[in-house]
Amino acid sequence: MKKLFVFALFGLLAAPALRAQQLWRSEIGIQGGFARVKPAGTGLNDRIDLFDLPGLDIAPARPSYTAVFAVIPWSPKLAIEPSFSVSQTQQTLNTTLADVGLRLDYALSPKLYGAAGLTLGHQSGTALEETQLGALIAGGYRMHLTGSLRGRVEARINLMSKTDRYGPRDVYALLFGLSATSGGGTSRRAAAGPARSLWRQVIGVSAGYSQIHGIRNNAAANNFTMLSFLGQGSRSLMPPTLFAIFPIGKRLAVEPGFDLHRLQQAGPGSLTSATSNIAARLDYAIHGGWYAAAGGDAQYVKITGTPAYARPGGVVAAGYRFGLSDELGGRIELSHTMFPARRTNPRFPAANVTGISLGLTVPLQ
Repeated sequence: MKKLFVFALFGLLAAPALRAQQLWRSEIGIQGGFARVKPAGTGLNDRIDLFDLPGLDIAPARPSYTAVFAVIPWSPKLAIEPSFSVSQTQQTLNTTLADVGLRLDYALSPKLYGAAGLTLGHQSGTALEETQLGALIAGGYRMHLTGSLRGRVEARINLMSKTDRYGPRDVYALLFGLSATSGGGTSRRAAAGPARSLWRQVIGVSAGYSQIHGIRNNAAANNFTMLSFLGQGSRSLMPPTLFAIFPIGKRLAVEPGFDLHRLQQAGPGSLTSATSNIAARLDYAIHGGWYAAAGGDAQYVKITGTPAYARPGGVVAAGYRFGLSDELGGRIELSHTMFPARRTNPRFPAANVTGISLGLTVPLQ
């Protein structure tokens, strides 16, 4: 009986400490996965199914979910989570698309959580201005992957209001997120590959500015510029959004890159389009954080009614790497990708893509 009383007393004393345990960490992350966009109340088969790795959001024109998020602890069980996606395109017309979200995350346990908040999609450009509000609820499961890298699986519903241009729409999504702590200095140094390598094994994501120039009579319709966070990758002939770095020597590293985007429109005139970006290059460490790179980039495209095709190209790049914390690294890079003309159907002129990108990396341990 005394032992039982001691254990019970210990449990009562420990309960406040357990309740006060911090269940959130400061993190920054990206997400992608499946989303279904359904106009509300139509009773029609007019859904749009999206699958993006990583997320590609052009709300309110075609809403899905924000691609970049941050977690800011507020109390032991509560955290504030802002999120955003933004892009600006300049061609014949100028268009700016932005989607921002703000929600409260509540930890039901160290791994399970629920969330609720608001979203705002804004579209502006030549003779166009539109804003659409949404109410979001979500639930998910968090997990530790490796080193400072965390993952989460989340189901969510975003109910979007009616505007002058767009009717009410519901967005149902099942997403996978990757995140890393945004500071601290408690993690061990990532594996550096071969002894004394100037590279670290990392996984990363990129975003930034690209100028796409179609080489044909210098027509304005063949040239456009884009600023996007995250990068749009294969959707716009931009460099891959996701990349990884694997050291193979003191100064050399292999860098594969990838992104995938698929859209399926149901109903009359149904349409399916899929694009993918697969790249590989060699990175050479010059001095300090400076590096140069060269390799190849193949963009695969399949659209209903046209044969699948690939556009291979060559890429050269140079950049500078820097540390943000023990858990996060960054880089700024200037790249130039050259796609030759395609002579068979569908035909395309040669195109050059010059970009300045910002990269965020997380070490793999």
